[in-house]
Amino acid sequence: MAKQYLQVLPHVNYTGVGINFAFMAGSYPKDPFSSLLRDGPWLHEQGGLSSAAIELHFKNVKPGLNVKIAQGPDSIQVSDENLKLVLFANYHHDFTPQEEQARADYISQAGVLKKRFLEFAQSLPFE
Repeated sequence: MAKQYLQVLPHVNYTGVGINFAFMAGSYPKDPFSSLLRDGPWLHEQGGLSSAAIELHFKNVKPGLNVKIAQGPDSIQVSDENLKLVLFANYHHDFTPQEEQARADYISQAGVLKKRFLEFAQSLPFE
């Protein structure tokens, strides 16, 4: 569908393509952010930390990868008292407006990028 969109509006000067994914990472019996954050009074200010997110940016190779790891929607805890994490991934690649075929080829790689991200997600430091 995205490749067809490019064909319908060829007069638009596209300068980049972002391929985005969102995944529910599962349940964790304890807050995985607690192992990454140093305890201190700052965690208890304003009624205490209510949620957290970590952003990771990998831009040394193309396409660049941006990852956001966030606590699940609505609240930190869910009914079974396990924390839910949501992973957002964005693979971004810059193109010149003249690189029409390269953009289309990149969009065709969405399945490969999804697989690459899922393999990456397995290496995250959450148990």
